[in-house]
Amino acid sequence: MNVRPTLANINYAKRSIEMTHRWLKRCCERFDTTQPKYGYGQTLFPIVQGSVYKDLRVRSAEVIASFEREGNAIAPFCW
Repeated sequence: MNVRPTLANINYAKRSIEMTHRWLKRCCERFDTTQPKYGYGQTLFPIVQGSVYKDLRVRSAEVIASFEREGNAIAPFCW
């Protein structure tokens, strides 16, 4: 069965990535001041968001990249 997912409208998607980027800032600050657990190094991979809107995904990727983490992830989207 091929079911098209419900798409977020652009205003909802904008608010969502802004919230995600605020969360990422807090998360990175905490991560960077916390000792690794279990004797192993840890890493944090931020996730690019933006639903199916190319301009939002590009903007999110730029913000995510500015945190200069070891790697980044890209959230999938479907049409």
